[in-house]
Amino acid sequence: MISVGIEEYLRTSDFSKVRYANKDASELKKAFEIDSTIDEEEIVHLINQQATKSTIKKELEKITQKATKFDRIIFFFAGHGAYSEGQNWIVPFDAYKTDITNTGISIKEILSLFKKSDCKRNILFFDCCHSGFELGEDERNLNTAFEIDDLLYLYKDEEYCSGFASSKSTETSVSNDVLRNGVWSNFLIKALTGNANNKIYEDGILFSDNLQNFLNKNVKDFVKRNTTDRKDQTPTCFGNFTNRFPIIDINPIIEQKIITQSYSNISFKRITMLSEEREEMLKV
Repeated sequence: MISVGIEEYLRTSDFSKVRYANKDASELKKAFEIDSTIDEEEIVHLINQQATKSTIKKELEKITQKATKFDRIIFFFAGHGAYSEGQNWIVPFDAYKTDITNTGISIKEILSLFKKSDCKRNILFFDCCHSGFELGEDERNLNTAFEIDDLLYLYKDEEYCSGFASSKSTETSVSNDVLRNGVWSNFLIKALTGNANNKIYEDGILFSDNLQNFLNKNVKDFVKRNTTDRKDQTPTCFGNFTNRFPIIDINPIIEQKIITQSYSNISFKRITMLSEEREEMLKV
């Protein structure tokens, strides 16, 4: 698993701050740490200056080469995204806004690495989708819009990878000071940690279709109700969704909650303190 959060960019004149991106990435990483199928030693967490183009590419190459057909690869990115020269790009810490095609990492390149891998169960999460005009500080913006609609078309039949994205290309990805997260990331993390409506879990398993339905409803409703101009933000997904697939097993969380609840229901009506004094007899 690779979790990337870039809140502060090297070139602040090129890229504005992406509020709560680091927290999003950290909490996403923690959410998957409970999954018994993921080795904690295999989790890569890159924040701000750690998330350079060379480092992200190196870690992607390493994980896709090492993963077997029995493994699963998860990639999360919170930061700026861009659309340039007919392609979607994630923007690394050290990128130049005027040279995205040479300093960014294209989604096509990421997906091509996954396609070459023996691993065929790959999940991507992108909280970096933007509309392409000047926005307020609570919106994750870059003037060159990240075109989710293109991803939906280009990769609609790919079976090796499925991706979830925070908004349509014509919309913005919003953060919130009360949640202290990106709104989409907040609800994603809720779902992954067993804190969503119990109806989205089937025998403790979160499936892809239930996750997307949960994100779609809750993100749209929250953004509409909590922005002054009633913004639209519609979570979307791409890849092959003809077959649903498991995202995470939250049974360990459910079991822990049951244990915690059972102890919390214990009450004491009367407490008696007992003490015992012992006198040692000394033989003379």
